Amino acid sequence: MAGGVQVLDEPEVAAPRPPRRRSYATLATFLAGLVAGAVIFGPLLQPDRADPETEAESPVVPGGVAEPRLRGVAEVIDGFDEAMVAIVGPVGSVSYLRWAPSRGPVLSALPANQGSAARIDPSGTWVATITSADATGGILSLGQVPVVRPAVTGVDSIAWHDSTRGLMGLLRHEDGSWGLYEATNFPIPTKHHDLGTEAPGTLVAFGAWGWALQDGQEFVVYGPPVEGGPAFSGGAPVAPPGGQARFRGLLLDTHGEDFLYYSDGSVWLMKAGRQSEAVEVVGLPEVVAAAISPSGTRVAVLARNGIVVIDMATGHRWSFPLTPNAPQLGWSGERFVVVPASPRGVRVVDLERSNVSAHLTEYTVHWAATMPKPLP
Repeated sequence: MAGGVQVLDEPEVAAPRPPRRRSYATLATFLAGLVAGAVIFGPLLQPDRADPETEAESPVVPGGVAEPRLRGVAEVIDGFDEAMVAIVGPVGSVSYLRWAPSRGPVLSALPANQGSAARIDPSGTWVATITSADATGGILSLGQVPVVRPAVTGVDSIAWHDSTRGLMGLLRHEDGSWGLYEATNFPIPTKHHDLGTEAPGTLVAFGAWGWALQDGQEFVVYGPPVEGGPAFSGGAPVAPPGGQARFRGLLLDTHGEDFLYYSDGSVWLMKAGRQSEAVEVVGLPEVVAAAISPSGTRVAVLARNGIVVIDMATGHRWSFPLTPNAPQLGWSGERFVVVPASPRGVRVVDLERSNVSAHLTEYTVHWAATMPKPLP
């Protein structure tokens, strides 16, 4: 099937689980989704829309009811100069929330079975969701809010490229075999690795270095395409072009050539191709997520009972009690960390003031990030 794709939930990093296995509706449903993707996806690949602050939108809930004007995120959090984006809502009512610096939150409904199935790309503008997933994938919907529509079928899990806007990696089942794809020319993704007939795990990260799958308590990195793989300034890539490398531990985040992973009760930072030079960042039990700051100098580590931030250059460490709602967190510059909190809302960690504030507490937040300045 030359034009299909789909995505799956990212597993909770503290306890990875195999891809979901549920019953499909009918083959006709998938064929219809595939045809729809081929017809409608083209119009989605348009240049980014105007900055959200310049758009004349009124804050509305998915049902279209206008809300009273709420203050912008920069008016509420001093020094926070980026828009905040989030996936919010209970199962059956999933929405993309955008909170601009000088305007209140705006909601747009998404086609998703549950909030944890939705993913926002690094630019904060592209959204992908998965529905109707079974043993060999589900329907991928993709677009720029509010135009998020079914695109392709047969995708088990996806990961947005860690630095390039709108570029996606896919783990997909086609013609009885699993494969790793790069979605650069939708609606037809390009296959780069054939992984055979056995389910290989869940795709959790994608970048110039290749694709990373979570497989039990290990992660496997598949190198970039054989043709013209990227040059790595740190030496050999973590996996050679067209090849693979297996590591003991749970992959948490990637940043250029840096790999952050959890193994033996500690978080480790590894440079691509330099496994022997992995550096212990922090020893913590029950780590669920971690993220490297935009500059690559700070690491935020989320455990089940709090968050720890380490400045790798100075050794300074911040610790805050916090109960996460999802295995995910994001940076805004080098100062703020945004975390979906339990039971509702987000917590914003301000490293400059060494405090944590609560926001969007009227929503169940499944995913939260920022909409940074334009990316390449």
